[in-house]
Amino acid sequence: MLKGKEFGQAIAAAIALKLEAGLVSSKAEIARHFGIKPPSIADWEKKGAVSKDKLPELWRYFSDVVSHDHWGLTEDEWPAGLSPSSDLQTTPSDAQSPASPNQRVAPPPGDAVPHFARSFHVIPIFRLEAFMHKDLSDDFRIGETEIPGDIGPHAFAIRVEDDTMALASPSISKGMLVIFDPELAVKHLAIVLAAEPGNRPSIRQVLFDGADLYLTAPQSGLPPRKVPESAIRGVAVKAVIDLI
Repeated sequence: MLKGKEFGQAIAAAIALKLEAGLVSSKAEIARHFGIKPPSIADWEKKGAVSKDKLPELWRYFSDVVSHDHWGLTEDEWPAGLSPSSDLQTTPSDAQSPASPNQRVAPPPGDAVPHFARSFHVIPIFRLEAFMHKDLSDDFRIGETEIPGDIGPHAFAIRVEDDTMALASPSISKGMLVIFDPELAVKHLAIVLAAEPGNRPSIRQVLFDGADLYLTAPQSGLPPRKVPESAIRGVAVKAVIDLI
């Protein structure tokens, strides 16, 4: 396994690939995933200063863009059950199966993503107002987009149409698409789409206080608001720039 500055350079390269592929929107998003502050990412890149307990998740998190040899690991050292394409849920048995209707596999462009092909999923884009209703209607569907990486079958995207929709995180801005997965568990500090009866649906951050769930908009300065977990319609997995 690589160590010190070489390990840091490998982390920086993996982060760059993740960003270029649109799998994450910022280093701050990566920091949130690992439960660390953004400045710690700089230490990872410069010094390779990653605590041992985070290494298995580091391998898994970046396994959609790099393989074991990127980290100076042998196949025997690679964690059991984690293949270079584990995030794409590809196994020898299904590798020869036809792609599902909402999935295609494309060859990597040049050497940008080594060792394996990248998986793309086609998901619908809805207007925010669609979630004022219990059941989604195609009347509020405004298009579709292709998202690389692994994502649930019922995932959807919301276009951030104004600044009031971007108050949950500095990583979200007007014009982006925020991708939500309704099947993910709601966790502390997650970014979610919330829809409460009588209120306009909103993109907010979750705060847990014991069993109580609160929604907050850190960029607004407004106080957190307690809501039932049933108000959560999806957990954000990434925000990407919408070029259309």
